[in-house]
Amino acid sequence: KTIPIWKDKKSLKEFIDEHNIEKPILLGHSMGGLNALTFALKYPELIHSLIVVDIAPRSYRVNYEAEFNALGMNVSNFESRQKIDEEMAHILPDTFIRQFLQMNLEKIDTGYKWKLNVETLKKSENALNLNLADNMQFPKKCLFVLGEISEYINSKDLELINKFFPNSKIQTIK
Repeated sequence: KTIPIWKDKKSLKEFIDEHNIEKPILLGHSMGGLNALTFALKYPELIHSLIVVDIAPRSYRVNYEAEFNALGMNVSNFESRQKIDEEMAHILPDTFIRQFLQMNLEKIDTGYKWKLNVETLKKSENALNLNLADNMQFPKKCLFVLGEISEYINSKDLELINKFFPNSKIQTIK
């Protein structure tokens, strides 16, 4: 059974406990992957297995100044997404990233608003610091799916994956 957890503001452990979910398979991509792998290392007895996509069990440096500047735009008086995109292009030239961020726009009576809590996100720059203990391990089945040209996985990360997830399989996709 697939249960979307993004609508619930509780911790993952509280969510699993309250819904009486026994031995879930966790799947996470990027920051969600960091959450899933950290949870599996902290509560291995609660998890059946794990799938992690395009992220490794290590801390990542956050540098999203341009993205936060774009998200800081007042979009409340814009008449169209195209106009927002044109203005945002001056701040954030990368079309893919702009369109990704613009998925968080919501139409309102006067224009648009951001669905994200941008100020909270800005303050969470340490969210990608894992602080894993050397003795942590998730001994159960684990699949790491890596993009062939990913910027988030390097050869040293493969050692970390094997250290913390000794029963892992690593699959690279083109």
